[in-house]
Amino acid sequence: KLDILVHNAGIPSPLVPHALTVDGHEKVWQVNHLASFLINKHLQPALEAAAAAAANATARVVFASSAASFDPQPDPRRLTELH
Repeated sequence: KLDILVHNAGIPSPLVPHALTVDGHEKVWQVNHLASFLINKHLQPALEAAAAAAANATARVVFASSAASFDPQPDPRRLTELH
């Protein structure tokens, strides 16, 4: 049973050198965007089944992000300050 799916993965693009994944996608784009889409696509039947079985007929998908996305030039030495 899957009642909630939380997306909490991501990598900061200024800190990761440009690289392509094995399947040809830009690494940051794949982790930060495509991965969420694909896991939603594959888990949607389980979420819908959980919603149908629940008394309130709901299932949730939550996306979390980091305050680091607001820093145009993040300094890796300061990452612990952003928590």
